[in-house]
Amino acid sequence: MMSFDDLVAEQPAAVEEETDLEVQQAAEQPDAEIPAREQRADPPKRRGPNINHSVARTLHNLPEGTKIPLTMDKETKTFVGTSATKFATECGIVIRNVCPMNFHTWDSVPKEVKTLMYEKLEGSFELLRADNVFMEYVDARLRAQWKRTRGVLSQHWKKNGGKTNPLVARSNMKPDCRSEEDWNHLCNYWELPSTHQSLLPDPRPPRLPFIISPAGQ
Repeated sequence: MMSFDDLVAEQPAAVEEETDLEVQQAAEQPDAEIPAREQRADPPKRRGPNINHSVARTLHNLPEGTKIPLTMDKETKTFVGTSATKFATECGIVIRNVCPMNFHTWDSVPKEVKTLMYEKLEGSFELLRADNVFMEYVDARLRAQWKRTRGVLSQHWKKNGGKTNPLVARSNMKPDCRSEEDWNHLCNYWELPSTHQSLLPDPRPPRLPFIISPAGQ
């Protein structure tokens, strides 16, 4: 299980893994103008504090063994605060390290695999397992990161040959893919004609509705 210090050390991955609009906005601090009278000999920093560094300092100051509480907004039913940013990052890490990629819909991922991911998150966060609304959002965060992870891997496959040159694409596994077995499962899936069939235009002309005219017309 990943230690608390290891989690804090994973800060550089935060920007990559955050996908929700509110998390992205929190990570983008506006430029901070410093009045001339307050300037010192050292040149002023023109960017606001990096939220990832702020989160790292906050979490690092917690007593050893303390789990990070997650605050859910009653209206939006989403996590808020600096811990929400860290949680989004950690969901991405757990998906990449734990979730096998041979399941091609989130609903088909076995319950025991999802339970293992919850347990990994519980190593550092307080999960209210008995709260259905709370856990629904945890599941939604994991699902979003699962979808994003597969999307990133898919783009890598396409850029390195994809359907045009599948053997080359398969030989260029993305370095942060969980395993070669996962990569081969994904390549097998992407190479199937049926995988992208729904994205192709239907060559048949549109069917006109069949209308029965009243008798005598």
